[in-house]
Amino acid sequence: SIRRIPAGGEVTWSYGPKSNSALVFSYGFAVDRNPFDAVSIGANVPPGDAAASLRREVIRAVTRRHCSLYQQAQSGAADAVVRFRRGPLTTCELALARALTASPRALAGARATVEKGRALSKANERDALDLLSRMASQRLQGYAGGSAEDDDALLAGGTLSTVRSTVVRCRRDEKRVLGDALSDVAKRIREIR
Repeated sequence: SIRRIPAGGEVTWSYGPKSNSALVFSYGFAVDRNPFDAVSIGANVPPGDAAASLRREVIRAVTRRHCSLYQQAQSGAADAVVRFRRGPLTTCELALARALTASPRALAGARATVEKGRALSKANERDALDLLSRMASQRLQGYAGGSAEDDDALLAGGTLSTVRSTVVRCRRDEKRVLGDALSDVAKRIREIR
């Protein structure tokens, strides 16, 4: 404790900035409209990629420089871990997608640019945004239960057990995170044109 607590005094605990899926997995509950919600999706360099080792080096450098400690810890599970959060895309997600989609020649010639989190070209930026859109769309299609609004209706009905309402709340908020990502990608694609 950072201060003296009198006998019978209230003790509070912070679970930290965790997504609902992390809270459910570790503690068995979810926070309604959790501001720390995130959806992590692993991505690998395609087999047979001529620039595979360079691409993995750049991805590791981008992850160290621009990504969260969580993504750095998870990077052993996949070549890259894209972590969608509430709000606009971060430099981390964009730089990882740029590294994954750059041509071998462009990547070799502009490695420092990608590692700094900057776009290589309009074409690479479109390819990176298309990749992020496909990742978010595919994950969103994998969820059961319709839209986030459908999940709101389920929760408002009050007929779900505590466990089911926790799962639906977690799923609903992850759908919203992915929806935010898709909206931001669409906006950025319009800006490129």
